[in-house]
Amino acid sequence: MWQTLIMKNSDEPNFLSNVPLGEDLFEGKSQEKIAIVLEKVLTRDKFHIVGIDGGWGTGKSNLVSMLSKRMKNHSFFIYDVWGHQEDDQRRSILVELTEHLCKDENKLIEDKEKWKGKYKRLLSKEKEVTTINRPSLSIGFILSLFLIVYVPSVTAFAKDMSLSLLKFVVVLFPLFLILLIFIWKWIQHWSRNNFKTAARMALQETFQVYQNKQVDETKIETIAESDPSVSDFKQWMGAIDSDLGKKKLILVFDNFDRLPKKNILSIWSSIHIFFSEVKYDNIKVIVPFDRAHIKNAFKEGSSTEDYANDYINKTFDLVYRVSPPIMSDWKIFFKNCWDKAFANGDEEEYLKVEQIYEVFRPSITPREIIAFINEVVSIRLLEPGVPDRYIALFVLNKEAILKDPLAAIVTAEFLSGLSYLYKDEEDFQKYITALSYQINPENSLEVVYRKQLKESLVNGEEKQFKTISNTNIFDKILSTVIGEIENYEVPIATLNALDESKKISDVHLAGIWQNIYFKVLKIPSKQFEFEKHQWILLTKINSVQQTIYLKSILSGLYSHESFESVKFSALITTIAQFLEHYKIEIDVYELLKERQVPAAEFINLVKNQTSDYGKFSIICDPEQLNNLLIGTPLTDFEEFDFLQYISKDYDLKHFNAFITEEIPGNYNQPKNLAGMLEILKVSADSPFGISLSDDQIYSAFSTTTEKDDLYYDLLAMRVAKAQSFSSSYATYFAAQMSADDDEVAEKVATVVEYYTSYGNLLENSIELITPSLLYESVVRKVVQNDYNTNSANVLDLLEIFEQICSTNKLDPKTFLDDLSRWQLPQFNPEKIITYPNYYFEHAIGHSSELAKASIETVKKYYDGLDTVQWKALFADLTAKNAELLFIIRYDNWNSFALDAFKEILIDTASTGVINTGQRMQRLIESLIHSGKDLSGAFKDFRDELIDKRTISAELFRFFGQLLFSYAGLNERSADVFRTILKSMLLDDADCLHILVSNSELIKQMLTQQGNDFAEAVRDRMENEEISIFGHNLGLRKGRADD
Repeated sequence: MWQTLIMKNSDEPNFLSNVPLGEDLFEGKSQEKIAIVLEKVLTRDKFHIVGIDGGWGTGKSNLVSMLSKRMKNHSFFIYDVWGHQEDDQRRSILVELTEHLCKDENKLIEDKEKWKGKYKRLLSKEKEVTTINRPSLSIGFILSLFLIVYVPSVTAFAKDMSLSLLKFVVVLFPLFLILLIFIWKWIQHWSRNNFKTAARMALQETFQVYQNKQVDETKIETIAESDPSVSDFKQWMGAIDSDLGKKKLILVFDNFDRLPKKNILSIWSSIHIFFSEVKYDNIKVIVPFDRAHIKNAFKEGSSTEDYANDYINKTFDLVYRVSPPIMSDWKIFFKNCWDKAFANGDEEEYLKVEQIYEVFRPSITPREIIAFINEVVSIRLLEPGVPDRYIALFVLNKEAILKDPLAAIVTAEFLSGLSYLYKDEEDFQKYITALSYQINPENSLEVVYRKQLKESLVNGEEKQFKTISNTNIFDKILSTVIGEIENYEVPIATLNALDESKKISDVHLAGIWQNIYFKVLKIPSKQFEFEKHQWILLTKINSVQQTIYLKSILSGLYSHESFESVKFSALITTIAQFLEHYKIEIDVYELLKERQVPAAEFINLVKNQTSDYGKFSIICDPEQLNNLLIGTPLTDFEEFDFLQYISKDYDLKHFNAFITEEIPGNYNQPKNLAGMLEILKVSADSPFGISLSDDQIYSAFSTTTEKDDLYYDLLAMRVAKAQSFSSSYATYFAAQMSADDDEVAEKVATVVEYYTSYGNLLENSIELITPSLLYESVVRKVVQNDYNTNSANVLDLLEIFEQICSTNKLDPKTFLDDLSRWQLPQFNPEKIITYPNYYFEHAIGHSSELAKASIETVKKYYDGLDTVQWKALFADLTAKNAELLFIIRYDNWNSFALDAFKEILIDTASTGVINTGQRMQRLIESLIHSGKDLSGAFKDFRDELIDKRTISAELFRFFGQLLFSYAGLNERSADVFRTILKSMLLDDADCLHILVSNSELIKQMLTQQGNDFAEAVRDRMENEEISIFGHNLGLRKGRADD
């Protein structure tokens, strides 16, 4: 069907010719069948114009070639309408057809000379020439006129002149002029010729100047080219038809389907007029066309009406359709063409190519197959190392790939259904890149993408960079490209845009980040900012490097020429928030260094950051700060609000002294006075005292009302002065001092500690001669609330704890809670014992450290007492210090205490008098509860009672049970019955109860001795309780020998 152009070297691929062979190579032989039918049709006189309908490349031209071979007695003339689209079609048809007739090898007409003449006239053009002559004066003629006038004039003038140089010049001037023209011409020609030739040419041109005749001639040419009219065309075609005689001519109007829409309409109308409407005896017409293409040409605007079929049916006598080859046919044809192009081709590679072609060319024609294979051949000759499959992919998807090679290669969307075969293939990107850029495949990816990678990094083209990151070469070139970059600000941000699809390992990428870190570490920041590339890099390096790099960033900020405290604080805050967000465990505030700035800048920082300013380690010179504050006009007092944040860190004594000195002079200026007091409240230590005299306090107070804050400051000054306030002005405050107004007391309490200390306020409260409800209420408010940071001597207040509470109706627990706010004082054991027991009564159950420490100190005091001191303490258990033992629940009894207790017992036995029995009982209980062994003490007490015989019902009631428990009475039974267990005890109900409770021990003792006691029991057994006691002892009434 198509011929093959064989290359000289059989090892190289061969190009296929797209010239129709005139043979039907497909199995179905559909074109051959059509050719047989058309041959019959065209030999009949009935059909003069036939259409061949088929898509582009379906073999219409091949069908015409087949007809030409079959119809030997017909001459085929093929007119290319596409090739003459820019020409006048009617003229071109006649010119081409007439030229065809005049060729010597064509014996269609007898009188060739006639038609050659007609052909010459057809090609000739009419030319009209108009000549206009305009005479003009030459230079020679002008010089001649000049000499006619010059010579007589000079002759007449020179006669009267004496012989001189001037006369010589005037006379010979024309000769000098000719000589100058000659020299000028000679110089021009000498540069290009030898001396002799230059002289001759100069002499000729010099005298040509003197030609005295010249005519300017202007020619105007008009060329007219006439086109044949409809009538001329018909006559010409009629003459051809007549001269053909018995010969037959078939006109073929080929390549209709390649014409633009506007040209189709023009040539179609000509064919219709000249060949459909007019019939010739010896001329038939064949028009191959694509019906879809014709329909589009005849379509009017957006109209849905389709008139193309009507035009086709009206134009042609018959229309035959050429169908595309069926699937099995085209594969055979494709294989044959491929084998001709690639004589020694690889079969596996061919199958891949066939598969690719089938996927990407759903509509297959012979012409497309030839064109495709020829393009593959052309690329194979350029790139013999690229496998055919990749060339086929490139050729069939060339537009999609070349539109954006990088995106096409990475995403490989153009692969469509073949993605599973090629997208992840190692060589896919390499070969397609090589074909796209026509470079060596071995290093194609690196050559192409290295430059693009660098540009995308430097220019921040994240989309391009991410696309390159999906190439197989990415991990091989990234490190090298990064190393070539000098400024890393934009590249860091671009590199951070990598996503999970990147073709580089995390370990490799981490190493690249490390390299970037070492390169930028010492590079100072150009901007006074925490820049994007810095925070990105901080997230990519390890913890040790993060600290080092952060220090480097801070160093750059400190040293930057645009350093400014407020902006610096904002940057540090941003950094801190960034570190917290990314869970980087670095405290940026710990890395800051002190930076001293001017006082004005420091003040701006404090105003901006308020109480947090200290975190940024920005300081200023205190003296400079004081001087700046002193120099600030006392007009807008709100300007000094920031002082509350720095008063603890900066000594503002000079400024505060200045304000204090200014206050007395402004006592009659309420606004100024209030403003100055507010400044001292935030800048000076409390209390800053009272700089107004009593009369000034009164005067200022008289100008204020309860609506003014100053009112309560002045009233607080009156409270602070307490009893020391001048009696001359005290009466003016009497109403306020005696009033029980909780709201006023609250407001005074909030400011009173600016003017007096906490301790003085409480101490002065107990010295007031005239009780003051306001004072008492203020004291309670101050104690109950932590209004201000102040000072007090806690030890002094503890000494008068009871008085303060009683005077101000103050709850002791609340007072103790408030005292616990201060630092724990150092208690003196000798001193603390003098504190009122009232305090210890409330401290013993209090949980504060103050209460616990004071109790422990008292206990330590008691722990240090010796026997003499303990005995003195036990001698009067009603005394303050003895009572304190029971208040604090002392139980750490030492041996000195036990010895003292023993002596007290012996003294009691000797005298028979009990010392404060109830307190003695508490003491004994404490000793027992603490686990002390009292048997020795009570045995001594027993022996002393036996010796002194001082037992009495009163003593037995108090010590009886203790004697039974601890004194070992059974050890001296006889003496005990004789001196202690006397019969008189049976007559005392309390003593009897003790005896009954210890019946068992007494019964044991009776077995040893005690007949007198037993007899006394029998004698009293009429008493029911004694009777029970006797039975317990085993005694019976009236039996002496029991």
